[in-house]
Amino acid sequence: MKCPRYIREKMESRITWDVFLRKSGDTMKIGFIGAGKVGFSLGKFFTAGGITVTGYFSRHRESAVEAAAFTNTKSYESLATIVKESDALFLTVPDGEITSVYEKLRTCGISGKQICHTSGALSAGEAFPRIQEYGAYGYSIHPLFPVSSKKKSWQELGDALKATGRIFPNGKTGSPFWT
Repeated sequence: MKCPRYIREKMESRITWDVFLRKSGDTMKIGFIGAGKVGFSLGKFFTAGGITVTGYFSRHRESAVEAAAFTNTKSYESLATIVKESDALFLTVPDGEITSVYEKLRTCGISGKQICHTSGALSAGEAFPRIQEYGAYGYSIHPLFPVSSKKKSWQELGDALKATGRIFPNGKTGSPFWT
């Protein structure tokens, strides 16, 4: 499945995967709050591409355990612990819960953290009010891709992200799955 040109152009103007790379070989540690289809898929896509994922925290403990097993990462029982152990956090929770989860994150000390959400309906400013006051950075990163399966969609994310032309830590362009 090829990524249509209009989607590639839109992605090239909105996504910069360099946010996850500090300097050559020194990758950020990414944690996921929410272990549904998007969290599963992005986490697996990242780990398969050589990006360090710390693990998952979810209001349903069994979901975090399942996602961690699928991505060979860790499940967290405490929001504070995943915040402490991660440089960037992806909030892959329902759209209506993003801001309330962010408000809980603020109590954990988010200075210097990069907080991302994957909603196509909210800007980073709407989702993370006054984030600058807490010394953190907010991003709205929507994969422009319908994630329909927790355990299979990650394999197709590469086609959606190939247009970015970024290099993953494993040396592949755009995705770890190109031949």
